[in-house]
Amino acid sequence: MSRVNSLAKRGVAGTVRVRLALVPLALVPLVVAAGAGGPQIPCAARHEAGEVIAYIIPQQQPDQTALLTLLGVLHDRGIEVRRALVPFASGRVRYSAGAYIVLASQPHADAAAVLASRPDTASGPRSTPVRTGADTVTPALPALLGVGVAAVRDSFPIPVTPPVVPRAPRYGTPAGLGDSARRVVGVYVPAGVGRPMAWTRSTLDRYGVRYAPLAAGALLAGGALRQRYDVVLLPDGGAAAFATLDGSGLRAFLDAGGTIVAVGSGAQWAIRTLRLPGRFDDIAATDGDSALVRVGIDRGSTVAADMVAHAVAWVAGGPATVFAPDTVHARVVARYDASDIAMGSPEVARAYDGRPAITDIPQGKGRVVLFGFDPAYRGVSLSTLPLLWGALRLRPDSSRGE
Repeated sequence: MSRVNSLAKRGVAGTVRVRLALVPLALVPLVVAAGAGGPQIPCAARHEAGEVIAYIIPQQQPDQTALLTLLGVLHDRGIEVRRALVPFASGRVRYSAGAYIVLASQPHADAAAVLASRPDTASGPRSTPVRTGADTVTPALPALLGVGVAAVRDSFPIPVTPPVVPRAPRYGTPAGLGDSARRVVGVYVPAGVGRPMAWTRSTLDRYGVRYAPLAAGALLAGGALRQRYDVVLLPDGGAAAFATLDGSGLRAFLDAGGTIVAVGSGAQWAIRTLRLPGRFDDIAATDGDSALVRVGIDRGSTVAADMVAHAVAWVAGGPATVFAPDTVHARVVARYDASDIAMGSPEVARAYDGRPAITDIPQGKGRVVLFGFDPAYRGVSLSTLPLLWGALRLRPDSSRGE
């Protein structure tokens, strides 16, 4: 296999024949034979049982922007991506010509395993980020992006291209949230901004969402705040970001018909400070463990109207709060579902199982939407961004009769 690695690293002129047997959504070994006229690589390569030889990324994906984002991350990390030149099949699954192929026999194979694999098979149940040079790559990236990936372990020949350079993704501004929209978003930005808030702002910037940063003092304006902003976003920023924040202005903002979208620690603060009706429970800490779990979504909700794929949420074991509203008009938009744990601690996932993940609560003339998880996690959780856009577009009178 040393000659295979060398050929893959240099890039062989013409096509390369990759002997693959595809097992959709499961891991996999590989034998490479050179294209016509090239040196012949022996086909009887030896592999460990269950060893991954390649990952298949179909070009048909729910979100092409997410697909190109994944391919771009792979390319930026020096991971070679090739394309199938002919259609092929594995069992009942057919792949079209143009499907992307990531070979495991390449210099950055460890990063490829983390970035291109299914999260539940990346590195075991407690997988952690992998460092490549000065960068840290995110485990379970395909799941966070909402991109389907398959992996292979047996062999049959298909022709593939030399390594390709993917097109840059284009991030379209969500309807109703751009510069020309009337709806204006204010984003709370405290002193000493943490990484989650930075992820949120960079995501809003990337998608061209119209917003204005708000310091703590601006949130005291109440009714005057409502005259300038339709919605206030309280991103996850840790307890310190909300420790001294006064809630009186935001209560007046709600009474005047404003919408508050609160995420993570922002949601914890809103539940207590705005005295939302319902029950909230603290989930005990579990030594910093976390989990990536499926989130069951009520697609009849306006918040979830634009979802095109299932959602997964990264949740921590504590301190965390889940909230169950008790008013007749409140709505649970999504719940955690521990029956499908993509990655991480089963104990953490079970602590969240069945609990509300997103709640939509009328308050005064306005609304409060609470996210228990960060829909802009690490700036790469593109699969859950439609939930954030739906919440930012939400209007006070749109919850009833949904």
